[in-house]
Amino acid sequence: MKPAIIQQIEQLWGGSFQLHPAPIYPDALTGLIAFKTNCPKYALDGDQLVGLNLAATGLDDERWKKVVGLLERESVRLRALNLSDNKLAAFAPPPGITSLQKLDIDDNPLGGLPKEVLEQGNAAILNFLQQAAVQEGTVPLYEAKLLIVGEPGAGKTTLLKKLEDPEYLAPPQGDKKVKSTVGVNILEGWAFPYAKDKNITFKANLWDFGGQEIQYMTHHFFLTPRALYVLVADDRKQNTEFDYWFRIIHLLGRESAQEKVSVLVVLNEVNHVSVSNFDLSKYRKDYPGMHIRMEEVDFSKKDYRSDGLPGKVQEMLSNLPHVGDRLPRLWAPIRQELLERRKQRPHITFADFAEICSKEREGKSLKKEEDQRFLSRYLHRLGVMLHYQDDLQLDNFVILNPQWAVDAVYSVLKDSRVKSNRGRFAEKDLRDFWKGYQPGERDRLLSLMLKDKFEICYPSSRPGEYIAPQLLPSIRPDYPWDSTKAMKFRYQYPFMPKGLISRLIVRLSEDIAEGGGLVWKEGVVIERDGCRAQVVQGKTIKEGLEVLEIELDGPEQERKFLLRHVMAEVEKIHEKSFRHIAFEKMIPCNCEVCKKSKSPVFFEYSELLQYEQEGWDLIDCRNGNLKKVRVKALLEGVFEREHGGITARVRDWVKRGEVLLALQALETDFPGDDQAMLLISRWSALQKEIMDGTLPAENIELRRNQIKSGILGFLESL
Repeated sequence: MKPAIIQQIEQLWGGSFQLHPAPIYPDALTGLIAFKTNCPKYALDGDQLVGLNLAATGLDDERWKKVVGLLERESVRLRALNLSDNKLAAFAPPPGITSLQKLDIDDNPLGGLPKEVLEQGNAAILNFLQQAAVQEGTVPLYEAKLLIVGEPGAGKTTLLKKLEDPEYLAPPQGDKKVKSTVGVNILEGWAFPYAKDKNITFKANLWDFGGQEIQYMTHHFFLTPRALYVLVADDRKQNTEFDYWFRIIHLLGRESAQEKVSVLVVLNEVNHVSVSNFDLSKYRKDYPGMHIRMEEVDFSKKDYRSDGLPGKVQEMLSNLPHVGDRLPRLWAPIRQELLERRKQRPHITFADFAEICSKEREGKSLKKEEDQRFLSRYLHRLGVMLHYQDDLQLDNFVILNPQWAVDAVYSVLKDSRVKSNRGRFAEKDLRDFWKGYQPGERDRLLSLMLKDKFEICYPSSRPGEYIAPQLLPSIRPDYPWDSTKAMKFRYQYPFMPKGLISRLIVRLSEDIAEGGGLVWKEGVVIERDGCRAQVVQGKTIKEGLEVLEIELDGPEQERKFLLRHVMAEVEKIHEKSFRHIAFEKMIPCNCEVCKKSKSPVFFEYSELLQYEQEGWDLIDCRNGNLKKVRVKALLEGVFEREHGGITARVRDWVKRGEVLLALQALETDFPGDDQAMLLISRWSALQKEIMDGTLPAENIELRRNQIKSGILGFLESL
């Protein structure tokens, strides 16, 4: 006999809708939370309802509120809840939210929660709701980030001064006191009345970015979603790379494809009649996902345009979609104390951070380490502070003043000695670059610049020496290479962010050939297992598309495995820093003409897979001769397609812990296989949880081992 409350919930749907008892394997809550199509479930502990699974039942806000009402009336405290794949826009927490251990609310059009929380997934949402309940409510956030970008000398710092002081006028010939920004100037706490309610004080954090090319390397760290972008252009010079700036903002300035980015283009005339080459209607048409406005100003004149600009900026900041998001009550006073602590020192230990969180405020405190780390991640994503929790060396290094760290990084890149030494510097040089820093601080800042963090430099073959690849010479070293005999592969991009090849060089640096000598600004040669891979940034001749050209020389089987290694590093960069990047994997034609050519015809990998899945055997080469080539041979020319040969290598990768390489092999050699795709999906979900910090450290290795076991089990089933 079903409990009365289950029958009452069923009646809310009517008809033949039924809830089924959840299986108890491996335990009642896990069995309940697991999704199964057309199988809503419930779980009991004795006579008490402790779990509900209403996934994919057409649940909307109105019906869910009725369910919540029933739960409140019966004093039910759920421990597990699955509401995924429904129509919930505003999630009303069930009563006793602090008792909830498992929550799945994926695939709902949720709003009403900070996007930083929503993007981190179920564990973060549950943590947020529980913190709000424990702290007895939430308070609205009226704060945003403003990012000022553009070419050097465009007037970005002048705009910053104008926003800070509305009476400021730039001299007609330029303000000699305003130096071009190298790095980032940060003005925090710019306060003004909120546009929608003048009784509320709004605060903005203004980041003025230098436009030098060396700084493009770190755009992916600082050009963040949920911000207002102001693109400043000098109307006299007409040298602004509008296409680049709009592409990079479009790539980095949004969390999801549906999110709109707000951009204000400021055309700085400076005592000159406008001759702008900026076509507002064109960019609005090209970027329908952006809210673009344009203002023409002359910072040397006091007129309605110049005087009205701060107000327009304030209006756009006030209208950002996240403004007014409600945060747990204690977060605001904790944040304020961190800002006060920043005035004393630029960084603290995590123990200091935890102590600030643990203080009692109105009888409440944030004492659980999990909750403290959740707040730290939120502030990190907001740009208020920097805390790299996934790095053991940096976990106890909470940077309260991002400006302090940014200045340190750029002081190395802009140093004339490093430039003249072609990007090379030694640990002992850091004492000169960072004179005001303590030895322990210098060690941690250097760690920030290495692989898996900023990825600005890597250790050279000389002990104690480092190389910043963006400062390497552009001239390719002289070494023998026969492209007509090499295996080829290509990543092709409609838009490639500047600095991607430098990041890749850092990631591949341990294998650079000839003792680290075969590397230059736009390319690198690496060596592994008797094979060499040449990776070069370039452009296609006909289309002008940006590409990473990968060529490999050596034993046929081994070079395929080296290609997988390079691909894994490229896609780690995509996943970590450029989640919305568009690219195609390209495979060369192997007809008689193309095999002898340095510039063969390339096919899209996804296109070849589709041909294979639809049973096509032969396709045309497209080189003008219309020679027929075999689809299977094209794929096998780059990837191992014989399962017996790949099985041993995949097992070896799993044994060595190189799970991504193993999964890439499964994706390539078993396209569309449900079990292989499930393993790949689980790995992607795990990496996202690790990056977002939502998975407890003790569970990471368990999940990795489960995926490894799944791969080995898949191989056994072949």
